[in-house]
Amino acid sequence: MNLLTVTLLVLALLLLLFLLLVPRTGRKNAAIAVLALLAVTLAGFFVRSYAIVCQTPEAAYAATNPGRRAREVVCGDNTALVLAGSGETRRWQILERTEKGWRIGNPFRDELRSLGLFDDGYGFLYHRSGSPDYYVELNFPDGADHRVEDSLGSDFFRADLPEAGSCYYAVLRDWSGDYTLILDGEALELSGESAS
Repeated sequence: MNLLTVTLLVLALLLLLFLLLVPRTGRKNAAIAVLALLAVTLAGFFVRSYAIVCQTPEAAYAATNPGRRAREVVCGDNTALVLAGSGETRRWQILERTEKGWRIGNPFRDELRSLGLFDDGYGFLYHRSGSPDYYVELNFPDGADHRVEDSLGSDFFRADLPEAGSCYYAVLRDWSGDYTLILDGEALELSGESAS
């Protein structure tokens, strides 16, 4: 869950408790406390998303996710895809490039699509709304070598992750319904369903 989701859940719980437990005479003070909590949380969200700017995507990810380290970074023209964790604790984040460096920006514009399952693996498409950068990720848990191509002539590179097998990544400059992913000479049928 992201920070805003947690904030909204906490505020809903506080509002419920507020209505159930606070007598009418103390509601003004309780309402002020809830509004102060909301202001502090939203200020923290703004600072985390927009004010923290670093020279590299790895540094920006580490600064905004204490104790976590990026396992793979794929850079596009305007954004970078950062992948961290693995398995059930797998995380991803798209960072924005600014004139001063890298920052999180608005994560509510991020989109994750499943490209579907195929014989030996599965794939994802990552994108931040408003950016021309799209990222394709293909995972093969068995760690086998594959020849990966697409209809745009994108450059795929392989990352060997011991806990995840072999993964292939590419930055796309375009995404349309005509996109074809080719695995070992055979075109794959892609689902393009939203996974988030």
